[in-house]
Amino acid sequence: LGSTRQLDLVKKNRSPVDGPNQMKFDMPGNSLFLLDEYTNQHYVHGVRKVKKQQVEGRVAIVFRQVTTFKTDQGHFY
Repeated sequence: LGSTRQLDLVKKNRSPVDGPNQMKFDMPGNSLFLLDEYTNQHYVHGVRKVKKQQVEGRVAIVFRQVTTFKTDQGHFY
């Protein structure tokens, strides 16, 4: 929601995947970028800061699947 931002994907140094080292996507308002587990394993993602006077506001909503593990000793991770 909001103004266009650029999303950067940069391949992690240890990644053996055969693909581009860097990708950039313009994310217009009302857009969705779905980052799957495979992409998250091999790429670092981020949105660069932009000076406030250069852009309008934007809202980011993140959905994550969180798993909690309990050890035999009762510790949670």
